[in-house]
Amino acid sequence: MKHVFTSGEGDQNLFLEFYNSLKDFNDERLIEAYYRQMRLGMTGVHAQAIYVLALRKVMIGRFGKDFISFEGGVLDLG
Repeated sequence: MKHVFTSGEGDQNLFLEFYNSLKDFNDERLIEAYYRQMRLGMTGVHAQAIYVLALRKVMIGRFGKDFISFEGGVLDLG
């Protein structure tokens, strides 16, 4: 489930909105958000990719582990 991410205008604001919302989730809710994305898969929707990137950043900060790969502009849920 890979998605090639290219940044566009307004992405930073949308990322911050998602990030600020996700960082307030408790651990259980954050993990459920991750599994929900895993079940859904990458749909090719740009906003979803930004959401997954925000989720990735929050999870790294919270758990100290990278569950979602993002290398060379490719976002991979696994």
